[in-house]
Formats: sequence, structure tokens, C-alpha cells
Amino acid sequence: MKGIWKEFAEKLGVRLDMENRSYWVIDGGDVVIEGHGGVRSVGRSEISFVYGGGLLVISGSGLTIKNISGGFAVVGGEISGVAVTERRV
Repeated sequence: MKGIWKEFAEKLGVRLDMENRSYWVIDGGDVVIEGHGGVRSVGRSEISFVYGGGLLVISGSGLTIKNISGGFAVVGGEISGVAVTERRV
């Protein structure tokens, strides 16, 4: 499965030597996440992932997790914002 992600990253021109965490917003309709630590919450207007010592929070409308495999995920919908925040217990 990682081969598909590497091909996708190469087509987008993303550096593959960044092995930690990163994310990309593609045309306001998808967010590709690399290196997340799991799904924290899922809703139609907000999806969050454990992201290092914090959270990666995606907001918008009609959000869905289109694909998830290991530390990779693709979230689709109308994306209005992406933020990295401190984890809240």
C-alpha cells in the first residue's frame, strides 16, 4: 500500500525524505495525512487525528475518511480549515 502513497506524493512533488509527519490540502477537497497516530474523533464537520504530541484537526462540511492505512489517511469533503493543536485530555 505504501507504494501507492509514494507514487501519489511524487506526482504532487512532495519530498519523500520527510519521514515524520506532514499533511497536504489538495484543491480544498481532500487532505492527505502522513504519520498520524490514530483517529481521535470523527464527525461530519470535524475529524481529528493524533498528531505527534497534539492533534491535527480538519474542519469543514460533509467530511469523510476516504482511506486509512497505517499512518496514512485521506479525508474528503468541503475543507474549510486544518489546524495542529495541543492535545487536550
